[in-house]
Amino acid sequence: MALKTHCIHGHAYTEQNTYWKKIRGSLFRCCRTCKQDGERRRYPSKDKTHCRRGHLYDEQNTFWKKYGVSRFRVCLACKREWDNRRAKPRVLKPVPAPKPKEKTRHIVSITRAEVIDWYLLGWRFVGFQGDLCTFEWRNEREPRWPAEMRRAA
Repeated sequence: MALKTHCIHGHAYTEQNTYWKKIRGSLFRCCRTCKQDGERRRYPSKDKTHCRRGHLYDEQNTFWKKYGVSRFRVCLACKREWDNRRAKPRVLKPVPAPKPKEKTRHIVSITRAEVIDWYLLGWRFVGFQGDLCTFEWRNEREPRWPAEMRRAA
């Protein structure tokens, strides 16, 4: 015989209001009213009769969508409006072609051994013009200069 006659929220343990739950091999009495109140708090949209735009949730206007294991209601009137809005052809604006970036060219008077230093910094050797070497910057970011160029600037 159980000693408690009411649950912790004050509902009576009657035959209609009690169900038994098995947890780790033991049976426990549970209150049906508390369970229903908990489900109402956990799933508040379950009791709604209209969607957020005011359409009635009935058999003709309700679509049940599966998401994993759970299901939720979708208003068909709202879905039709959304599909019609998305189906309208979009006018594409012409996009101008990007302007080609001007390459940075630098002509310097250096020895052949110093050409490797410039190459390792990200410059591309273009060619010789007499005693002078022509280099072109090959990356998108700001050019890096050899140490003697930085001191001069």
